[in-house]
Order: sequence, then C-alpha cells, then structure tokens
Amino acid sequence: MRQISPIAAGALRGPLVAALVYDGLCTFEFAIAAEIFGLARPEMGEGWYRFAACAIEPGPLDA
Repeated sequence: MRQISPIAAGALRGPLVAALVYDGLCTFEFAIAAEIFGLARPEMGEGWYRFAACAIEPGPLDA
C-alpha cells in the first residue's frame, strides 16, 4: 500500500490510525476520520494519534 498522508513518519508518537482509501469511498465518512485523527491536537499531549491514508490499489482514485 502507498501512504499518502502529509504527516512525516515519526512526527507524533501515538498509535497509528490508517484509513483505507478506494474508488467510491464515502468522502464524508473519510473526512470524519481525518478530522478526528489527522489534525494535530497539542492539548492532548505527545501520545495523540498518527494518521495515514492508504490506497488499497495503485493508481489514481475516482471520487
């Protein structure tokens, strides 16, 4: 799988949450996961989640 997250590996120390991205994905539901786990939350400490979006197949995706 190809990681497409802008967050550099090791930037945070918390557990990794990976969202699988595929053709026809409900972008609203993906956005919820990205909002919760993908934004920095310094008030939550260094153990906050790391987030990665991973395509399940190589190549471009259709929304």
